Amino acid sequence: MTRKLTILGLAILAIPAALVLSGVTASADVEEEFTASEYPATLHGAQTTAHVFALSGGPEIKCEAATFTGTLAKKSSELTVTPSYSKCTTVIAGKVAGSTLTFPNCDYRYTKTGSEYHLECQPPQEPFFTIHVYKNAAHTENECTFKVNGTTAQQLSFENVGGEKGVVVVANLTGITYTRTEGTLGNCGPAHSTLTYTGTSTLTAKNEKGSPIGFDLG
Repeated sequence: MTRKLTILGLAILAIPAALVLSGVTASADVEEEFTASEYPATLHGAQTTAHVFALSGGPEIKCEAATFTGTLAKKSSELTVTPSYSKCTTVIAGKVAGSTLTFPNCDYRYTKTGSEYHLECQPPQEPFFTIHVYKNAAHTENECTFKVNGTTAQQLSFENVGGEKGVVVVANLTGITYTRTEGTLGNCGPAHSTLTYTGTSTLTAKNEKGSPIGFDLG
């Protein structure tokens, strides 16, 4: 699968599902587009706060490194990025344990209808991603596995920083559904529930020479 760029959010409806993401500070009458000062623009997103996946009744996974990569070929109201999360840990039975997130079926794609943003997984297959929690920090023995399917309630906002400083993305996504496929209720929580995803990132752009360029949404 050719992978491209960005973060945050997922869709749950059985058919190619899109989620409505709110919080963009713009008028519904103004057509906002992702714009770079040169094309093609290589996009890179990095966390400015930790990205946290808090499972209802289960563990809380905290990722200290979240990145989003992609390409913007021209001015567009849509943006697709590939998410990657690392340095993820949680606490199981009072001990710090390692965790990984894998995205075999999901790039993040932002689209816009009126003043509302939608986040789709591309391609729209379930599960959208998988969370593995291990018994220790070395990732040598599995404790819990969760298949994550999507969300029905969420908040996502964009803020232009300006020029080469790019765009800040703030996620506060709730109601993301998951199924526990490995692990016990005592250590891993319920077999079916929802999680909340929070985190802040900044997206910036470079040209073909690798030099920083302007990138914004407006």
